[in-house]
Amino acid sequence: MPEKLFRRILHAYDGSESAIDAFTLALKIAEQNGSQLHIVSVGEISHIPLFVGDIREQNDNAAQRLRSFLFRAEALAAGCGVTLQSHVLVGHPVQAIAELALDLNVDLLVMGARGHSALYERLVGSRAAQIMQIAHCPVLAVKGRSQRRRARNGLTLTRLREKIVARCTSSRQKTSAALTGHS
Repeated sequence: MPEKLFRRILHAYDGSESAIDAFTLALKIAEQNGSQLHIVSVGEISHIPLFVGDIREQNDNAAQRLRSFLFRAEALAAGCGVTLQSHVLVGHPVQAIAELALDLNVDLLVMGARGHSALYERLVGSRAAQIMQIAHCPVLAVKGRSQRRRARNGLTLTRLREKIVARCTSSRQKTSAALTGHS
């Protein structure tokens, strides 16, 4: 019998659409490989906490986010015969997820390709990309349904760029014609 490709899989859950889709895929992979599946949610502390209560509040927020999803996730996992273990952490999500993956010695990390904050991703880069840089194992970044729909409809970055250039060129030509008196 061949060796299991993925014995332990970690899914990073942040409540986003792509994270839900990533869980579905992680569950399928775990079922096919007879893997243990771990799920983690990280309460981010975006500032230097002044009080221990700030840390508890972030931990409670992460636990609540995970708890609401975990009930359904456990039922799905049980139906597939997959063992699901949950973890709630507080800290910087990139570092916390990468450290947990190492501590658990996972063979695959599955996460959504895009979290909640598009602005954060534009300024700092996506967390998925950051985790890919530091994780000890392969990272599978899963697009959410709306991301896949946009890609299928041809709204890729290249096509969007082409549309913008075409509009700018057209506007420039109209302005030039108006200034020179040529219609």
